[in-house]
Amino acid sequence: MTLRKWDVTFSNYTHSIIFKGTTISGKAKIEVDGTETEYAPVLVKHVGIFYRMMVDGSEFLLKLDLRYRVSNLSRNGIDTDTGLPLDETILEAYRTAQKSPQSPDFLLNKDKLVTGTIGIFVILTIFNLLMTLAGTGYYFPFSAIVPQVLLSYGLSLSSSLFLSIILIITAFICAGVYFLLLTLSVKYTWPIFVTLILMILDTIALAAYIIVNINTGITGSIIVNVVIHGLVLWSVLDLIITLR
Repeated sequence: MTLRKWDVTFSNYTHSIIFKGTTISGKAKIEVDGTETEYAPVLVKHVGIFYRMMVDGSEFLLKLDLRYRVSNLSRNGIDTDTGLPLDETILEAYRTAQKSPQSPDFLLNKDKLVTGTIGIFVILTIFNLLMTLAGTGYYFPFSAIVPQVLLSYGLSLSSSLFLSIILIITAFICAGVYFLLLTLSVKYTWPIFVTLILMILDTIALAAYIIVNINTGITGSIIVNVVIHGLVLWSVLDLIITLR
């Protein structure tokens, strides 16, 4: 979480306001003129998280987005950076939420849960590729199917060494894209949307793989993989709905 500082001048004095991050409980650590205080959050669904502080008779509102990133700081309804008034609908939503505040802890926990789930999914996908490449026979169902199919086909292809190498490299690139999106999701929201699209495509590929191999029998690992794909899809979609 990035530290932010504002120097706001009013009443013939420049006040220093520094946002130092949030606690596990969701409170904001804000230093005002050298004094650090923890401020309780007010969650406004689909809008953001607000922290209210009074400085020399003025009301300041620090707004974070739903992933705890700083959006803006306002003084008496005026954005301190742009000098423009805040959207009245946002202010009204804040005032309504302030009357019956809700804890944002569930959002933080949900974000961590989804990120952790995707992290395990990515790690095991890469692990399975390495195990397949080494010919160990080990396989964990909690992983993407497309990179695995590409690698397996590439290793079994004997007619063209060039095509075999391309397929193997592509398999690891696919896994690398998941890892890159996971890394970027720490700072941005859009990688979560892209991850959802890739998961949908991977689930479709898994369904196609099952249909093609239906005559050879469906193993327990495939069934587990189907269930896990469904759970990951649901968790990512649920987070996206919450962040909207």
